[in-house]
Amino acid sequence: HLEDGIKPSTESDILPCLDKMREAVNRMVELTKSILDVSKLESGSLSVQLESLDMVELARAFHNRFHGLAEQQDMKLVLEVVDQSAMINADRAHLLRVIENLVSNSLKYGEQHASIRVACEVNGKVILEIANDGVLISSEDQARVFDKYFQCDEGDRRSGMRYGVGLGL
Repeated sequence: HLEDGIKPSTESDILPCLDKMREAVNRMVELTKSILDVSKLESGSLSVQLESLDMVELARAFHNRFHGLAEQQDMKLVLEVVDQSAMINADRAHLLRVIENLVSNSLKYGEQHASIRVACEVNGKVILEIANDGVLISSEDQARVFDKYFQCDEGDRRSGMRYGVGLGL
């Protein structure tokens, strides 16, 4: 409506808003999936479909997916791979959600550095380590960090940080 003095929206004005809307919708979908999975887990009806997966391949995919977001937050996301391949048997969908939540939390609560590390131990165990340089979780809260809906105390939170509902981990 040019006659009202309102500037028409351009594509460059709309695209960032659409990206934010897509991110919000994706977060709502993931929250809904988490709530459904908790319900299924509690009722004993959560199904698991095991398949052979390469943790190195998954770690690279998550590094590629999140390194741009890390840069936007003035953080550096580092990938360290000890072995070229690290095969495991796991449910792909559930494992992907776990890794996504861990990497996302690492970026959300980190200061300047986060890392994804995949290693194979001599005894055949595959280790996936996701770390950051943020504030440590208190020893009291560490025991409860995987409890449903648990969040750290308000006093432990940094200002301006967005916090979830306690279902991510």
